Amino acid sequence: MMGWKNAAGVLLLALIVLFVPKIIKNDYDLIRYTYVGLHCIIVIGLSLFMGYAGQISLGQAGFYAIGAYTTGILATKFGLPPFCTIFIGIVFATIAALVIGIPSLRLHGHYLAMATLGFCFIFSIVSENTVGVVGGVAGITDVPAMKIPYGYKKKTYLDEGASLTGRIKATREKGKIVSITFTSDDGEVWTIPVSENSLKMAKTLNLRKTKLSVEQNILIIKKEANPNDKNSTGNDENRYEFDRTDMFQGGILWIVFGTKAHSQKFYLTWATLIFLMALSLNIMNSRVGRACKAIHSNQTAASAMGINISLLKIQIFVISAIFASIAGSYYASFEGYVPSAPFTIDASIHFVILVAIGGMTNLWCSLFGAIFLSLIFIYLEVHWEFFKNYKILFDGAILMVIMMFFPKGLFISIGERGYKCYKKLKKNYFKFCI
Repeated sequence: MMGWKNAAGVLLLALIVLFVPKIIKNDYDLIRYTYVGLHCIIVIGLSLFMGYAGQISLGQAGFYAIGAYTTGILATKFGLPPFCTIFIGIVFATIAALVIGIPSLRLHGHYLAMATLGFCFIFSIVSENTVGVVGGVAGITDVPAMKIPYGYKKKTYLDEGASLTGRIKATREKGKIVSITFTSDDGEVWTIPVSENSLKMAKTLNLRKTKLSVEQNILIIKKEANPNDKNSTGNDENRYEFDRTDMFQGGILWIVFGTKAHSQKFYLTWATLIFLMALSLNIMNSRVGRACKAIHSNQTAASAMGINISLLKIQIFVISAIFASIAGSYYASFEGYVPSAPFTIDASIHFVILVAIGGMTNLWCSLFGAIFLSLIFIYLEVHWEFFKNYKILFDGAILMVIMMFFPKGLFISIGERGYKCYKKLKKNYFKFCI
């Protein structure tokens, strides 16, 4: 068991997450915090491997990509529900981790770090140059949104005179268009059942910025001007006859925290993170966790105590790969497409920095360190143009500072130094009183 302190921490984190979408009204910020959660899922798994098993992996972006591409390919090419593809992605990530880990982790030294680095490079090159299967640099498009197969439909008619702006997208099942989804700018989702008119609409307006309005039984779609098309003036209108009562809002909801798509994504991501955090804390307070701590402290002594070091390292490596794969599947479904850009070696290095800044030997420090640095990066990306173009330089500088001055992690080092100062002050206080 993880103990009452860890249980209280998990409960407090859940309460904070519950109220975040209620406080943050900006959908753009909510999307950013959702992706912070995805990165933190990867960080938890990597913290288990680096902080407790004492190894370094530079290939987490590769496992992240396995989950994303598995969901993208199976959902678009074979029509599988995105929720089901998560488990298939886990299988593929497990196989990849075993293929890389079994030969590498039997050897001493940093062979695994080199092997995972090569794996990430190879995966990145293959994904960028394999156009037929994974779409090359452009990636996989039209990945359907993830839906939990339990919930309810909220029937809300689009009122006469309504006017919304957003994007239209075709929803496919088994390769066939089954409905047209209009996602407004404020995150509300409206579903239009398939008809000859809606199929025509999907072909001409898919993923285009549009304005939707209703006059009697006429659905008016106005396209936004396309800067790459000289003939696109932004005044083109398409009129389609629809029964207003055929359009409904929502669909099968993930959870009962509202109908806005951005809130649902946020809750699903952070609920998964909290579950995986609780699972990881239980692992670290179990027999396996104690064995990992023994390996991290002294491998020779751990081996003398009868601990199978290679097997334990492989198990933790597989767990970290599974966590990254889950995050990748979420990313593909949330984003709607899978490009090759987020899965480079730069991303793997960034994940290592997110683990290191808080303190890799403590799951809570790793988590809050990752959240802390991610929020700083978000602020800099918004307010400093230079940061966007040279983010990798800042990653390198942060890693150097952490390794040189805070080798145990920023949060752990500050905590230890603060405790030493407290003990010193307490000792001097008693001397003064005497």
